[in-house]
Amino acid sequence: MRPDPVGQLLTGWRATAAKGLARYQRMMARRRPAKGRPGSKGYKHARRQAAKVQKKVARRRQDTARKWAKRVVRDHDVLAVEDFRPKFLAKSTMARKHGRDVRLVDPKHTTMDCAACGARTKHALPLSERTYTCTSCGAVSPRDKNSAAVMLVRAGLNPVGDEGHKTCSSAGRTGSLSRKSHIARAGQGAFNP
Repeated sequence: MRPDPVGQLLTGWRATAAKGLARYQRMMARRRPAKGRPGSKGYKHARRQAAKVQKKVARRRQDTARKWAKRVVRDHDVLAVEDFRPKFLAKSTMARKHGRDVRLVDPKHTTMDCAACGARTKHALPLSERTYTCTSCGAVSPRDKNSAAVMLVRAGLNPVGDEGHKTCSSAGRTGSLSRKSHIARAGQGAFNP
């Protein structure tokens, strides 16, 4: 296992892909032509192989993301999604195909608002600060979980449920189809809102 640039450990196909990519990049570095000179056959081969590995990784990531999104859509009746400017990202055809209720939420200040009292922090939170502390009510929670709870409140869902998980009324299970809630729950094992 090797750490990636973000600091997470790479396992499985990610580690294999990183190892292969590093190999071809080293080959390219050794065979790099002088400025203004054409690349050798070996350099061109290494460049093609590196591009091939990168394309394979991109396809795998996209496949994993689609499978995750399908699992979330299948397991939840109501979804709260950030209303991104590129409309094709916000309009989840998969959710509509499965007959789910999709509620678009304005993404502004989701990390700065308190899910408990609704107050907004006076200062900007740097990305390095992973814990949200409300200056008004003193509530402390992980930044991503607080943001997901704010999204649920803005979507008109009841974010208070059993075991501290965010659920809606008895109509069905709900969750937040956002990068933030997925990251917040990634360390808890199975995605279970």
